[in-house]
Amino acid sequence: MDSIPNFRDALASVVHLQSSVASSSDKKFAMEGTKGAQGSDAIVFRGGKLFRSGAPACVTVDDLKKLTNELNVRTIVDLRGRKEEQKNITCGALLTHHVYSPATEVAELFHFSSVSTVEEGIATTKKIFEDTTSRHAYDNLELRDRPLTDDEEQVVAELIAPDKKIRLQYNIPLVKEQSIKTVLMAELTWLETLYISSMAIVGMTLLPGWYEEVKVFMKKKMNGKGMTYFYKIILNHSKTELCEALKVIACDEHHACLVNCHHGKDRTGVLIALVLKILGVPNEIIAEDYHLSEAYSSSKEGRSHLTSLKGLDVDIWCLAKKDTMLEVLSFLDEEGIDAYCDGIGFNEEWRNQLKSIFIV
Repeated sequence: MDSIPNFRDALASVVHLQSSVASSSDKKFAMEGTKGAQGSDAIVFRGGKLFRSGAPACVTVDDLKKLTNELNVRTIVDLRGRKEEQKNITCGALLTHHVYSPATEVAELFHFSSVSTVEEGIATTKKIFEDTTSRHAYDNLELRDRPLTDDEEQVVAELIAPDKKIRLQYNIPLVKEQSIKTVLMAELTWLETLYISSMAIVGMTLLPGWYEEVKVFMKKKMNGKGMTYFYKIILNHSKTELCEALKVIACDEHHACLVNCHHGKDRTGVLIALVLKILGVPNEIIAEDYHLSEAYSSSKEGRSHLTSLKGLDVDIWCLAKKDTMLEVLSFLDEEGIDAYCDGIGFNEEWRNQLKSIFIV
């Protein structure tokens, strides 16, 4: 999958890493169908169910075929905001053409965070996938920045043929700018608050450039707080969205499922860490898996996106240090993963459903 950055099977990665990671846990993991997996005391995972990646904006025809025909990816959970998604599409959004449909609009009407039981969630999912009334309208002109080539048109036509399964994309923005502002504003000195408020008022009424300076100021404040602080904001202020994403992943009808953000490191990293934590994967292995994302985020391509975000320190935000994720996991351990999930609405029934999908 060369055209999709940071792409990997979320569970196969865990199994691969365990032999090289020193862990305080004696748990062992294996993939279903691998030699020695059956009859051992290992926890056996089903592979090919959950993938993670950076933004699949530049997917090629060949990789799209592999994604859908070989890996059978049926659902994409995009953790970016819609404006961010539109801004970062650079190669025509081939993938978008086959996952957007009127059925997606139906999906957006169902808020999985408010679906209380697994039975309701499964029924909701089936209803979404059974809505085939307008399958032909898979084109989303708003997200299209160039015409598709003949080869691309052909592969999209094949994927949306009446005998093919519907494929969906859920947009579940995991971090909202307003949430970050609210948290940061609460920690400003009174002089900083006065400065920011004055700049914002003038910026919104007279000089738009001043408002942009407010954004830069807030990003610089984030630089001083660091990655762990940012991830805690997600955990504390995106509980509804995390619950919804987890419930989408916990409905087998959605699988195989691809979770992505821009780099596949931060928002994706937090959500996948929750999934792995629920499945009983030790903190050390989750942190090592998170660290794998640094190869792309610190590359020239990964850094270029961060460079465009004026005010952020690229040398901080391109990293995926193991210690960062370990601190976040320790934060979760303070109340326990079960208590945290109960608090966001992903209760024991849902957690057992998630485990039944991924553990043999």
